[in-house]
Amino acid sequence: MLYLACIAVAALLLADADIPRGLRWRPEPASQVEFPPGQSLPLLPDITPAAERQTPAPKATQLQPQSRLELVRYVSGEFARALKPLPTGKKGFRIKVGQPLDEKVLQQLVASNGPAVSTGDTVQVTKLEFRDH
Repeated sequence: MLYLACIAVAALLLADADIPRGLRWRPEPASQVEFPPGQSLPLLPDITPAAERQTPAPKATQLQPQSRLELVRYVSGEFARALKPLPTGKKGFRIKVGQPLDEKVLQQLVASNGPAVSTGDTVQVTKLEFRDH
């Protein structure tokens, strides 16, 4: 008899978990807050200082130290998929920002030194270099 009562109680508790308002054992939630139409709520708080939000700074030609640090924190250790094979060797292959990739040189280096990373392999960013132009 006790065994059947335990099964019945367990079934009721499981049914309450599946049907949130089915058994009404919980008290009613507090009244819901009405928001005016067109108002949006930010998902994350705005933690930037008020001075930065009021006046936009002119674009700098070089990265500021704070921007460099943020880039390193954001990108360092990230994983990605290689779209092109990369060559082995001590010299490496440099990719310059804003310039097209030299496919011919890349293929020659991969053919002569062998691939360190093949197309589709998972790679990890381990180093970033910032140089002045």
